[in-house]
Amino acid sequence: MLSISYKWASRWLFSTNHKDIGTLYLIFSLAAFILGGSFALLIRAELFKPGLQFMLPGYYNQLVTMHGLIMVFGAVM
Repeated sequence: MLSISYKWASRWLFSTNHKDIGTLYLIFSLAAFILGGSFALLIRAELFKPGLQFMLPGYYNQLVTMHGLIMVFGAVM
């Protein structure tokens, strides 16, 4: 059983086939888009109503930074 899963993983992770690489790139960018989008929803929840604190200010700053990095380097590129 371990041999089958190892062959499957090595086919995708060590492939030089352009179709496999394109599929991996598509899956990675979709996952980054979903993660960055969920961060955007948390940012919008924090800014929904003035004076309402959904999270600590330090966490909010980290969230904005992570959102920007993920969306630029994960979803756009």
